[in-house]
Amino acid sequence: MFLLNLILGVALLFFVPAQSMAADAELKPGDTVGPHNWELVRGMVGENLLHRIKQGYTFKIKQGRSIGPPRSTYSRRSVIQTR
Repeated sequence: MFLLNLILGVALLFFVPAQSMAADAELKPGDTVGPHNWELVRGMVGENLLHRIKQGYTFKIKQGRSIGPPRSTYSRRSVIQTR
């Protein structure tokens, strides 16, 4: 019995992380998430959004985009010189 539990425990250690990585890999730009596949975003979105998706809300996965460093909030002309 101990050996069976040990084998089952080791199998679960390898199965659970592989399953969660597979869910992350399944989402790609252009996919639609809705009530039919809400499990794909479990753990990635908050409980309120997850509840809305289960109730019928759908959205499309967009391509990620890179945003550069923040622009300076002041230009050289707007800085008041105190001399």
